[in-house]
Amino acid sequence: MIRLKTLLIFVAVIVGVWFTYEQTVGKPLGTFFSVPTHTMRVGNVPMRVEIAQTEAERIQGLSDRESLGEVSGLFFVFPQADYHGVWMKDMEFAIDVIWISEDLKVVDISRNLLPQSYPKIFRPSSPAKYAVETEVLFTETFGIKIGDTVVLPRVVGEEI
Repeated sequence: MIRLKTLLIFVAVIVGVWFTYEQTVGKPLGTFFSVPTHTMRVGNVPMRVEIAQTEAERIQGLSDRESLGEVSGLFFVFPQADYHGVWMKDMEFAIDVIWISEDLKVVDISRNLLPQSYPKIFRPSSPAKYAVETEVLFTETFGIKIGDTVVLPRVVGEEI
């Protein structure tokens, strides 16, 4: 009986803390545990992105996710400009990839990459230092084109 009372008190405290946080801060407690996002710009389009900066994060990419959720893309930072590749291993949705040079210009766009294309590797036609994986049709919907200028997230360069 004492264990049940202790458990109920514990649950009540957790619910109280959760409710108080959401009422005071004005956003769900779940956002406290979410992956940090950053703002960048491709052409005239602002984007909220997660960043894949380490080799492990780049290999994982968007694998095993059902969607991008509330972000516009996953931003890849490579050690140097090269013909880096992406694949669709364990992907559950199609994507577009925006390839970006060291001088912050869009150098290529890979559109409508399908999960079924794995193990094919997609590479830019020119060396890229960065890439952004977005939902399929993002580049078409927002008119992203080769030659567009890019403003990097603050953690990499300057955030808009």
